[in-house]
Amino acid sequence: MFKAELFDASQWAKLIKKSGARYATLTSKHHDGFCLWPSTFAWNWNSLDIGPHRDICAELKTELLKEDIRFCLYYSLYEWDRPGCMTNPENYAIKHMIPQLKELITQYGPSMLFTDGEWDFDSKTWHSEEFLAWLFNESPVKDEIVVNDRWGNDTRSAHGGFYSTEYGEVGFDRTFNAEKRRKWEECRGIGASFGFNRNENLEDYLSEKQLIHLLIETVSKSRRLKLL
Repeated sequence: MFKAELFDASQWAKLIKKSGARYATLTSKHHDGFCLWPSTFAWNWNSLDIGPHRDICAELKTELLKEDIRFCLYYSLYEWDRPGCMTNPENYAIKHMIPQLKELITQYGPSMLFTDGEWDFDSKTWHSEEFLAWLFNESPVKDEIVVNDRWGNDTRSAHGGFYSTEYGEVGFDRTFNAEKRRKWEECRGIGASFGFNRNENLEDYLSEKQLIHLLIETVSKSRRLKLL
């Protein structure tokens, strides 16, 4: 049912430029495993093979670079329906996740990689160190790439290029990390959902005033804010 018939990469890039943002992050693959690029590891489950029949990643990157905006990507480590993901996660990571991540990085060269969906297993099970070693030593973006802290249930707010709290995450010591000058990003939707939810109305979204206050607070404390 997903056709992306209203998606206009140029319009998005110009809007992002107008907002003053210097980078933009596209969800290349969420927990459903559907890819917005023609991944060889997601045959007939990507935006070129079915639905829009378009390479959304390529279209957006092209237009963002025209506006001098850094192109960044979100990627979910796990997939709801991928066979073996929950029952044999190491095999899934070695045979599917890491090769697909390398494909994504090599083809699109993002400036930042925001991973997610790490919480069921530790970083050793996900083989995160193996991938990160390749990313920072061998990949085409090894000298530029920045990553977040979601590489296993033992890494959030502990390891990574920057921390990524979510909806004012409980347990994150903001004062301590601010004093230590640890970069971090508050991540949340404009409403209660990470994405378009037909059950949400305008009343469920943050007001203009709330968004402005959130932005002011974020910038004043040297945080980064990502609204999805």
